[in-house]
Amino acid sequence: MRALQDRVYYGWVIVGVVTLAGFTQVGTFNPILAVFVKPFHDVFGWSRAEVSMGITLGSIGGGLIGPFLGPFIDRRGARAVLLTLQAVYGTCLLSLTFLNGSLIYFVAVFALGRIAAQAGANLANQVAIANWFVRYRGRAMGVTNLGNRLGQAVLPGVAAFLIETAGWRFAWLFLGAQVWILAMVPCLLLMRRRPE
Repeated sequence: MRALQDRVYYGWVIVGVVTLAGFTQVGTFNPILAVFVKPFHDVFGWSRAEVSMGITLGSIGGGLIGPFLGPFIDRRGARAVLLTLQAVYGTCLLSLTFLNGSLIYFVAVFALGRIAAQAGANLANQVAIANWFVRYRGRAMGVTNLGNRLGQAVLPGVAAFLIETAGWRFAWLFLGAQVWILAMVPCLLLMRRRPE
């Protein structure tokens, strides 16, 4: 085992952790929310415009918080920020299983989850890769972007299947649980700040 560790640069482990985190971050992307529009309309009578307010406010909030979060990531490291924001994001998705028809609750929780995933976790992922790579930085960032793209390709279909078979509440439960399992556990166990 030690011989393998000596031959494989640990930065590629960081790439794996960040790629898994990116895969889970699509729970607040448009393709995921699109599969919930019809069930929300059928159950609560919400329009597409009402449902999309969470994305709009989360995107604005993420854009506003990014410049303030960057220096914090520089001081504390990507690991602490990733763990905190993934916990917020995962909890927001899990809490949508308890949605009871309050549009304000949905918009607030969804927007907060989007801010955590888009502004914070996405920025921390980039910093983590930049800290570990110089020569192969572009390649490493390209691989990590694959996680996000795979999430956008796979998770909407999974969510649609779960909505059809088990209901939309279970679909939110699944999306939140996969953040805790696929993003937080590897980050907790394997993420390191810098090679030195």
